[in-house]
Amino acid sequence: KDFFEETAFVYLVLYPFLTMSASYIIKNHYDFIGLTEVNKKQSSVLNASINAPKKMEIYVLDVDYNYLAYNDFHANQMKEYYLREVLEGENFLNYVENTKMKERLKKSFDKAKLGIEHQVVSEVEVTKGKYVEETFSPLIEGKDNIVGVTVFSVDVTERIAQAKRLEKLSYFDPLTKVYNRRYFEQRLDVFNITNEALSIVYFDINGLKTINDTFGHKKGDLLLIEVANELVNVMGKYGDVCRIGGDEFIILLPNISFEDATTLSKEARDNLSKKTINHIVISVSYGIHSRTEEDDIAVDDLVISAENAMYIHKLTEKSSHRSQNIQAILNTLKLLNASEERHSIDVGRYSVEIGKRMGLSESNLELLRMIANLHDIGKIGIDQDILNKPGKLTDEEFAIIKHHPEIGYRLLSNVPEYREIAYDILSHHERFDCTGYPNGLVGTNIPLRARIVSVADAYDAMTSDRPYRKALSKEVAIEELKKNSGTQFDPEIVDCFLEVLKDL
Repeated sequence: KDFFEETAFVYLVLYPFLTMSASYIIKNHYDFIGLTEVNKKQSSVLNASINAPKKMEIYVLDVDYNYLAYNDFHANQMKEYYLREVLEGENFLNYVENTKMKERLKKSFDKAKLGIEHQVVSEVEVTKGKYVEETFSPLIEGKDNIVGVTVFSVDVTERIAQAKRLEKLSYFDPLTKVYNRRYFEQRLDVFNITNEALSIVYFDINGLKTINDTFGHKKGDLLLIEVANELVNVMGKYGDVCRIGGDEFIILLPNISFEDATTLSKEARDNLSKKTINHIVISVSYGIHSRTEEDDIAVDDLVISAENAMYIHKLTEKSSHRSQNIQAILNTLKLLNASEERHSIDVGRYSVEIGKRMGLSESNLELLRMIANLHDIGKIGIDQDILNKPGKLTDEEFAIIKHHPEIGYRLLSNVPEYREIAYDILSHHERFDCTGYPNGLVGTNIPLRARIVSVADAYDAMTSDRPYRKALSKEVAIEELKKNSGTQFDPEIVDCFLEVLKDL
């Protein structure tokens, strides 16, 4: 605050006053002995004024670069950096030892002596990283007689640093720390002008939405960071990595051939495929397009071609990647909970037997096995501490558990080979009396396969050990099925299952 107040004082009050007092300063210099009492008072006012700012150097030179006046701050700065006391009448340039600095200042002095007021921001040659803003103004006596130069100099190092920080923020993606779309578009403008050889690689992350929907946006952010870091590690030294959209990255590779760009892209993709986010393998698709110096191809066309190539790869890779992730999630669930695999097998066996009794087709029986195998896949998105809690769940914990059908649905509905059963997975905790979740479906509005799996799931859960209780007997479990027939369960399916149990 003090700095800005002093700066405002100098530019709004002192600077005009000092400039208007130029003739007096010259008179003071050449006719010091004959000063009147009035002039002495004016001198006191002037000295007090130029010494008011504590962080701005003010000094006045004649046409031969000799001191006419200076403030205390300037004298102190010269003493600190040059270890010399400055004196009126001494030549300022004799104090400056650095040749480049002396040449720079003399050039500005001479420009002001031509009657041109100007302001320059310079990095101080003898102190790297230090910046000063200097205003050079001609000192005029009478109507148009230039007799010297007035200089205002202020340290603007922090201002420059802040400007650089703001510039960096404006060109970098805050999450991944790579360049952003604004920087990317400015670089395209440059490449359009230079027409230099260029390869553009367009990367797109497979499954970011699945990660966000299943595990939350923090895990999605972690996925973006992992991809960005790998792209920088492999390709950053050859060009600029830019995040241009939610899950899209473009790498600008000047003077890199199509073949070399392909090699780098494969390396980045293969490295990423060895990493996982919550047990889901990281997968990316990419497309490349290149031009040589002889090619008359606009950069925008290169980008479009690279994007089109990426989408072609994505169509062939996407489904395979999602299927692999579904299997990876199942394997992880089984590792986290040893009873999960046994439970899925038993639910599948019971469901298929019910389906047979009901006369379902072979294809439906196979779908029942698949549903049974996948019905709890959404639990991958639930905290394992809650799933394996030995005591009774709180209302808040149970509300979290109830999200697993929706998580499973989101995972499966995007995979073509599982799309047909995704709605069954979503509905396997619906109740016949419409008090189930997540959609409160009633009666036969609940998909048939979901109603079958619901009965089989409940029976196996009751007759298996759980963290919070021991397994119930077959007889007790059958009584629970009968008790909840028509409310929780479809009564026709309960009756059918009871017949199945007689043979097991």
